[in-house]
Amino acid sequence: MSVSVAAAFFEEDENSVPSMATKCPPMRRSILDVAQFREQRKLPILKDILDSVDDYSDDDFFVYTNSDIIVSPLFYNFVASQIRRGVDCLTITRRTLPDALESESDLDVICSTLGEKHPGHDCFVFSGDIKRRVALGDTCVGAKHLVPPFLAQLMSLSNNFVRMDDRHLTFHVGDPRPWDEERFSDYADFNFAEGKKVIARLHENGLLPSHFLCTNWLQRFGIHGS
Repeated sequence: MSVSVAAAFFEEDENSVPSMATKCPPMRRSILDVAQFREQRKLPILKDILDSVDDYSDDDFFVYTNSDIIVSPLFYNFVASQIRRGVDCLTITRRTLPDALESESDLDVICSTLGEKHPGHDCFVFSGDIKRRVALGDTCVGAKHLVPPFLAQLMSLSNNFVRMDDRHLTFHVGDPRPWDEERFSDYADFNFAEGKKVIARLHENGLLPSHFLCTNWLQRFGIHGS
């Protein structure tokens, strides 16, 4: 098994890319080029992040996580074992750990701490075939309502989707939620509108799987009809 780490970044952040990562072409736009907001936050658009790794389009599988997710030493071996079982789309939900764990010297403690179960989704594994066919709107990273349209697309394109919310494989230190602040609500509203369009299209075309997550999203976005 060979794993490549690819970094998507804005040009001004190039010096922050760690040496272990391969640099993708810098992203040329942010959410500020798409819409106007009360506070200027140069947030990347998820579609642009995925497009930036097109040079890896022949790779078998892709892993996308939130930037603050820590993976265990067993993570990639576990993912490979799921792929060998025929899984082509997988979500692995993190364990939330105490704020006291803050440095690389705590990694052994982090990987051995049980932590608390988290209700959301922050780690996605999907085949190259799915990546090539996924069609997203302009939802941005760093704001609410990012996951539903993305995961709904992955699920609709998958032949064997697996959701794992009880594994000790990924971790997050603390549970701050700055994206939930009222001053950023217009970013959440934008993502909501973009996400609703994606999920409504999937629903209208009969592509949403029969899954409790999809049922919840239809209710959340107020989408009705068969």
